[in-house]
Amino acid sequence: MTERPSERRAPEKDQLKPFHAKDVTTGKEAADTVAAVLKHAAERDEAAKKRTAPKAQPIWMLPLGLTMAVLATFLLVAPPPWVVVDPIAAQTPEDQVASLERALWVPISNVEGFLIRNGRLPQTLAEAGIRTDAFDYTPSGQTYVVCATVAARDVCFNSAVESARDWAARTIPDFSQRVGG
Repeated sequence: MTERPSERRAPEKDQLKPFHAKDVTTGKEAADTVAAVLKHAAERDEAAKKRTAPKAQPIWMLPLGLTMAVLATFLLVAPPPWVVVDPIAAQTPEDQVASLERALWVPISNVEGFLIRNGRLPQTLAEAGIRTDAFDYTPSGQTYVVCATVAARDVCFNSAVESARDWAARTIPDFSQRVGG
C-alpha cells in the first residue's frame, strides 16, 4: 500500500519566492536604494555637462580647402588641354559601310558551309548558326541574298551575281593571301 502525501501545507518559511525577494524590508533599505538611484542620476547629469567640445579644425585646413575649390572650379569651367579627354571620333559613313561589308562575310560563310555540308540552302540564318537580327536572309532556289543596313545604305550579297570567294577577295583586305588564292 502506498502512502499518500501529507495533506497539510508546508510552513510559510518553506514557500518558494523570487530570488530577489527579501524576507522583510525596512523603510531604511528602501530609502537607501532610492538615494543610490538619485545619486547615480546626479552623477550622470554632471558627466553630461562636463562633456568636452569637439576638437576645432586646424587653421591650415581653410586655405587648403579654398585653394582646392578654386582649382576644381577652374578645371570644370576652363579645362586646360591636358585635362580634356579626346572623345571617340564617329566613323565616317564610308568606314561604316566597309566594316559592314567585312562583317557580312560571317553569315555568307555560314550559309556556304551549310550548303556544302547539307547540299541545300538553310531556310533561315539561325539554321546556318547565325543568331542575330542584324542581317536579312532570302533564299531563292539555289541562290540567296544576305543584306544589312548601315548609315541609311543597304549592303547586299547576292550569290547569283558573284561567288562568296569573290566577295571576300573584294571586301576583306589580304583575303586571297590568307585563303591561298
